[in-house]
Amino acid sequence: MADRTRTAVAHQLKAFGCELFDVGPEGEKGLWGKFDKTAQEVLDMIPWLKRQNAQGENIYIRPARSQQEPLVFLDDISLATIDRMGKDGFAPAVVVESSPGNYQAWVRVQDDGVKLSEAVRKAVSVELCRMYGGDAGSRDAVHWGRLAGFTNRKPHHVSRDGLFPYATLTRRTGKTAPAGPRLVVDVGTRLAEANERSRQAALVDSLRQTRSAFDDTDPWWFYEQCLAHLKGDFGQDYDRSRADWIIATYLLERGHALATVAQVIADLSEDLQDRKTAHVADYVVRTVGKADVWRELKARGQRYEDVSGQLLELAQERCVAIQGAMER
Repeated sequence: MADRTRTAVAHQLKAFGCELFDVGPEGEKGLWGKFDKTAQEVLDMIPWLKRQNAQGENIYIRPARSQQEPLVFLDDISLATIDRMGKDGFAPAVVVESSPGNYQAWVRVQDDGVKLSEAVRKAVSVELCRMYGGDAGSRDAVHWGRLAGFTNRKPHHVSRDGLFPYATLTRRTGKTAPAGPRLVVDVGTRLAEANERSRQAALVDSLRQTRSAFDDTDPWWFYEQCLAHLKGDFGQDYDRSRADWIIATYLLERGHALATVAQVIADLSEDLQDRKTAHVADYVVRTVGKADVWRELKARGQRYEDVSGQLLELAQERCVAIQGAMER
């Protein structure tokens, strides 16, 4: 007679499409996993896992954290939600009914062989959870889900006759969700932009703290000193426009007039004519105007990532004033 638990586990492992897995029981002592196990090693663990399950432990699995597999987990969703995900192009590769009427799903968002960082997987998880609901506490890149073929030992799931429900494998296509790769690109772009904005804001703070001893009586001299240090801070990631923004923000915080800061940028920004050609004046005015708006918003406790998209609009009047001052 076939071992139905072994069959369910084998099907789930195959549908994951991974080489390595983390698996283990969870009970009063917490989750104590076995890491980086092959499919065969997981199958060989079944007798031990059955004993742990019989003793009240819940049995969990995930694609090995070390492998950065492009599988994103959603918890506590309905079958209707899973059907809607399929219509939207996000059909899960693996679906497990973790308790009666409650489902867990793993969505493959890239093809086999593609690796995704934990940051990207978490961002995709957050986005899918926003779109389809589920347990917000499971929105991360390394969450554990149930291994099919074992019982859910949470006390509130026990039946009147004292039996616990089995976690059952209900879908196992193993396929990449058609809309997954596009979502990865979109989320990755937003994540990179947010990281860049945060880094710029952090560098402004760093510049303020570490260059406070610089004499800014002559802002032109100050610009050149800060520029040399920013090149060292950024290394290969150094960007001339980013440097202008950071130094402009700092000079404005030190009390220099908008028109003065704009003139410093116009005079000293590296290769400005070559970079901006016919748009030099617009570039200078926008850079300083936005930097001044950000200076004010930051003083009120605003976060850069929350306001960055509004800075140019908010700086319109300032930009007009700067342009007029520079032309006089």
